[in-house]
Amino acid sequence: MGKKFICLDLEMTGLLESDEILEVACIVIDESFNEVSDGFSKVVSSTADKLENMMDVCKNMHKESGLWDDVLLSENTIAQVELSLLEFVTNHTSAHDELILCGNSIHVDRGFIKRYMSSFDHILHYRMLDVTSVGLFLQASGVVFTPYVKAKAHRALDDIKESIGEMLHYQSILK
Repeated sequence: MGKKFICLDLEMTGLLESDEILEVACIVIDESFNEVSDGFSKVVSSTADKLENMMDVCKNMHKESGLWDDVLLSENTIAQVELSLLEFVTNHTSAHDELILCGNSIHVDRGFIKRYMSSFDHILHYRMLDVTSVGLFLQASGVVFTPYVKAKAHRALDDIKESIGEMLHYQSILK
């Protein structure tokens, strides 16, 4: 039995329980942090009213990144995106792999996954690899290192690629 890290990022209308997923991205990596898949990225359809009801910080972020327009053009429901994500992950893993969810502050994404994509949640291992926590641990341990700088594009696939880059950065520090 091997491990695969399911590196995932979501863009949402906000962080409250009433908020919704707008974009899902995923890359599968192996235990050596090698990518074993291309990137998966899907935008979920929503209405202009729901987007207008977001907090200003979310409105500005999603307008600037282009996600706002992509959401309005999308015809994908969250159920369709979940099915596509399940197919993507199962095509790049085996039935015997432990599927460890991975990303920055991944517990937030996991909450949305549990709420909106329960079938996907069921294939994931209970353990998660939180890249943010690794960085905080290194800092608290007194490890001196150059921080990993992110562009913060606020598009899910770009963000997950940066999370993988950040993990590799931390790995190089520990070698």
